[in-house]
Amino acid sequence: MIDLGIWDETKHSDKLLNELAIWSASGHRVPVFLRDDDAVEITPELMRLQNLCEFRNIPLLLAIIPKFARPELGDFINNHELITPAIHGYSHINHAGENEKKAELGNHRSVYEVLGELQTGQAAMVDLFGERLSKILVPPWNRIDAQVASEIKSIGFTGISGFGWKILNKNVRWINTHVDIIDWKQNKTAKALDDVLDDLVANLQTARRNAFAPIGILTHHLVHDDLCWSVLEKLLDLLSSQQNIKWAKADDLIANSSHMSPVDYP
Repeated sequence: MIDLGIWDETKHSDKLLNELAIWSASGHRVPVFLRDDDAVEITPELMRLQNLCEFRNIPLLLAIIPKFARPELGDFINNHELITPAIHGYSHINHAGENEKKAELGNHRSVYEVLGELQTGQAAMVDLFGERLSKILVPPWNRIDAQVASEIKSIGFTGISGFGWKILNKNVRWINTHVDIIDWKQNKTAKALDDVLDDLVANLQTARRNAFAPIGILTHHLVHDDLCWSVLEKLLDLLSSQQNIKWAKADDLIANSSHMSPVDYP
């Protein structure tokens, strides 16, 4: 059972327990993975995130910006088995118009140019990480053009990790994140604990309707303040305390055909 003391014994913890009980009664464990974005170098924040994961034995998909990735990041990650490096676009530069949502892998350039840039990033990342490099593409701002998405297999990617339940192309494997601990629209710090739990429960319900699909937790270590770290630590403790939660590597989940995203939920 959960130590409700860390959540001030709110009803939101009960909602989560009830949802997890439904999964258990259906004979399913909850596949969960953790993804963190925008890494480029070894920082105190990255080391703190690594320590949080290692202490709880939680795999981490670390989305790295290839153009700015520092060489020493290779040795750091290669010495920590729980971290899987992934390609996070190429330079994380916005190519969208002034009144459009930010996007690097959108339709603002030719597909040929976008894929060529990604291949340049792949070469740099392979030099740093070798076979440890994930085959999953993580688009900056979680946005990618449908035509680009349809072509990524031609340059060696097995799938895409974005955000939410909508997918652009059902012929591409998706292993999306769903719960972001940060409130980007309001104050760019952590959401209230209760709000994170409510968000988690809602997404677990959607996952259950979607063939018991995996749930992804999204973080951004470089912008975490004290509140973000506190919320993240409590969330990881909460999930790790449950026997039917199964922390997994994103690449293992996307390799399982039963963990594709077959339905485009609104």
